[in-house]
Amino acid sequence: MKIKPLHREDGVELSRLLEKQSPDYRADFHPFPDEGAEAMAELLSSARKDRYRAVIFEDEWVAFYMLRGWDAGFDRPSFGLLVDEARSGRGIGTLCLHAAMAECRLAGADSCMLKVARENLSARKIYERAGFRFESLCPATGHEILSIRWKEDPVGWKGVEG
Repeated sequence: MKIKPLHREDGVELSRLLEKQSPDYRADFHPFPDEGAEAMAELLSSARKDRYRAVIFEDEWVAFYMLRGWDAGFDRPSFGLLVDEARSGRGIGTLCLHAAMAECRLAGADSCMLKVARENLSARKIYERAGFRFESLCPATGHEILSIRWKEDPVGWKGVEG
């Protein structure tokens, strides 16, 4: 298994991964306004600080994750993840989360955030086990915003070490 940084030429494969998931499975994951191959290629080629990664097992894309928001000027990135529906429930999401958290820390970020649907209990469990805590609700979607901080702060995130 390998984690591959994505580039312009990976737009077709990323689009294919997103489109092959069932509508029910992807009901709460629509991070891009256009998920066509050309739009994905443009997104990947325009990323400077944001990071887009594929997880590949035996030459098959089994997941995609991203850390984005840096290119838009935010101090902390937002984590997003899609595990291929046929491969879900096998620990790939946990692997991606921990790889992304390590990338954040290596890049100097002292925190990371994500959004998760309240009904997505399996994902919430993974995030909370990793140290993410409820921060607020997203007014646009109603999803929970969870965050993790690696440095002490007055809000009380003591003991959260990655």
